[in-house]
Formats: sequence, C-alpha cells, structure tokens
Amino acid sequence: MSYFSGMTCTTVLIGSECTLDGSTIMGHNEDMGYNAVGKIWHTDAKNYGKTQNINIPHISYQLKETFAYWASGNAEAGVGLGKPKTNSSYDNVLVGINEYGLAMACNWMQSKEGAKKEEGINRYALRQLTLETTKTAKEAVIFIGNMIEKYGQSDWGGLTYCLADKNEAWIIETTASQWVARKILKNEILTVANQFTIAEKFDLHSKNLFQVAIKKGWYDGNSPFNFRKVYGNTPFMDTHYDQRRSNRVGELLSHKKGIITVHDVMEVLRDRYEDTLDFSLPILKECWRELCIEENIRRPISTNITQSSSIAHLRNDTDHYLAAVMWYSCATPNFNGYFPIYAKSKRIPEIYSTDGINNENAWQISKKLQIIGDREYYKNSVLARNYWNATENEIRSKMALLETHINSTKEYELLDTFTYSTAWDLLKKQAILLKALNPN
Repeated sequence: MSYFSGMTCTTVLIGSECTLDGSTIMGHNEDMGYNAVGKIWHTDAKNYGKTQNINIPHISYQLKETFAYWASGNAEAGVGLGKPKTNSSYDNVLVGINEYGLAMACNWMQSKEGAKKEEGINRYALRQLTLETTKTAKEAVIFIGNMIEKYGQSDWGGLTYCLADKNEAWIIETTASQWVARKILKNEILTVANQFTIAEKFDLHSKNLFQVAIKKGWYDGNSPFNFRKVYGNTPFMDTHYDQRRSNRVGELLSHKKGIITVHDVMEVLRDRYEDTLDFSLPILKECWRELCIEENIRRPISTNITQSSSIAHLRNDTDHYLAAVMWYSCATPNFNGYFPIYAKSKRIPEIYSTDGINNENAWQISKKLQIIGDREYYKNSVLARNYWNATENEIRSKMALLETHINSTKEYELLDTFTYSTAWDLLKKQAILLKALNPN
C-alpha cells in the first residue's frame, strides 16, 4: 500500500481580533514522517552587489539581495532523498520567519492538476525565496502567485501557502499552474488541514484561472465558480481525516475568541482529542491517510510523526525589533517544550542546526523523549505537559522583563543572548524530563 506521507501537516491562522493582545498568530505542525530529521537555522541577509543567477533546479532566477531569515527544514537524513542538504540549497526550507516579521508555512493538498515535473519551481525553493524577498503577507501572496504563473510547480500538484505578518494573514491555495488567495478576517480562526478551504469567495487569483478550468472540462463557465470543487481532487476535499482536525480547532478555540494567547495555540498543537471518543494512543504509522481509514484511527492534530512545531506570534503594538517571535519545538510538542526565537536575533546553539548524522542533534534528543513518552502515554503526557507549561510560563515572564529593558535601553543585542540561552536551557530541561520518564 502507498502512503501519502507528506499530506499530513496542520496550520492554524488566527486574526488579530481573536487574540488577547491584538496580535496575529499562526501555528503549524510540520508532519514530515516518523524518521524525518529536522533542524532550524538562521541565514544572514546577502547583498551580491549586482544581480546574480541563483542555482535553482529547472529554472533560471536572478537575485541582487536577500533578507535575513530563520527557517526549519530537512536535515541530510530527513526524508530519504539520498542527497546532502545545506542551508542555502533551495531544497530544504519548510517553515520560517524573516527579519521583517513575515511568517510562512505550507500544507500539501490534492488537486486535479498534476505537477510540472522537471520544468517548474520546486516548493522548497519557492518557500525560501518568499522568506528572502518579501516583507508582508500580501506581498508574499503576489510573489508566489507570479512565480507559479511564470514557472509552474515541479514537485506537487497542490499546495496551500500560509502567510502572516503583524497586520494580517493570507492563504494562497495553488495547483501546478493556478492559484487563488484570500485574506483572513481579523475575527476569523482558520484551520488548513490538507484540503482546499477557498470556495467561492477569494480576493486574488491567477489570470487564467477560469479559462484553464473550462478548457479542461472542470467548469462550465456559467455556474458560480468554486475553487475547491473545480480544482480540488474530489475524494480528498471532505474526508474525516482532514475535516475532523479543522472541527477540533473550533472546539478548542472558538469559545476563546478575543482572549486567545500563544499558550492556547500550544495546547491546540499538542492535542490528540483528549477527553473525547476520538482519542487514540500513538502508533508508529498513525498519521498516514490510508492507514487511518483502514484501521478507523482518528487522525489527531499532534502526531508522533511531527518533525517540528512552530508558532509565529506577530505583534503590532511593540517595537519592531520585538514584534515578531517564532516559538519552536523539535519533534512532537506532546513531549517537548517550545522556546522563543526573536525574528531579529541571529544565534542559536549549533546542536539545533546540525544534520545530526554523525553527532546527536536537538531533533534526535527530542525524538528520544517522544519515543520514551509514548510507551506510557496516559501517565507521561500529563507529566510532560505540566512540566512544559511551567517552563513556558517562566520563559514568558523572562521575555516580558527582557522586552521592558530593551524598550528602555535599546540594547537589541540582548535578543541574541536570550534566544541562544533559552534554547540551551530547554535542552537541559529535556534531559531532566527524560530521566524522570526513563529512570533506568
């Protein structure tokens, strides 16, 4: 049986009127596979002096300068591609945030249109270029749309790019050559879970959206145009595997509209339908779509194949150096804590950024904690959540003090020290929790 191992990620976008502090929040679980080794790294801004050709498979592209950004993506042993990955290869960015506070995540979809193999731009390159060259969510939408119309997408026929900044959030839902985009309402909570969400209402679209659909016989040209029905691969548009996750986010957050915090989003991304009839214990292959259908397993938001989890907290009421923060967790957040990365910071312990092939990296440490925790999930998950809730509350208290100090003294270099030291402290706390769960 063939499993769609990549069609598993979940993204939650929350408009500013839904949050306690008026921020835009985007949470994302990157579910690349049980053995998908991940890492996170910082890339400095570059100025090439003059326009330079960038080595991207299948296309020719020129850049003169790029923005600094943080990205999480695949390590060398990540997804079994059998080739090394470097941080500048245009072949490994999955999620990220740049120095201007633009946050990006992406979800695999199924459309009727197949990928343009060996000729279009690959999704990794498009994600990296978005972080390198755009400053706002809307600007990113237009950039992605233009790139898809010009080149097409080479390695997947359907993707939803989720984009957010301190003022607004957008999604752009794409096929190999077409796209539609919609701005998220400020009072809206949107879940993107491997099925197109845009139907008849959208704000922007590709030039040939309707003509291509008519030519292919997917649209009659007269009835109301519904993107998910016209371009979506019908068997994948209304499955329990996808829709249950979306409904669950509503169950967890809709009654908190106006007071949602980062902590609430952490709880969502850690959720396995606890205290409901849909709860199931983790199993090694739990997330694959066919297996869930075959064994009647309810696909949860948090799975044991989560490579990383991240939350972009994008505030519009504070100094621009402090406004954008990405909270990050290696492997499943059920057993691992989140730590904050300021978008303007530049340093992180190397153990988070290494491939971990010859030496243990942060992802492998986190994975070990997850595997041991899963053995006695009922007991260990409660212990882990209480432990990390206390740790994350402590971190938030320190952040508040740090930001007060920086706002008064403008010592922005402290952001580097805080990001670096907090990441180290979290690793130390992982070791303590690991010993508590596995005393032998």
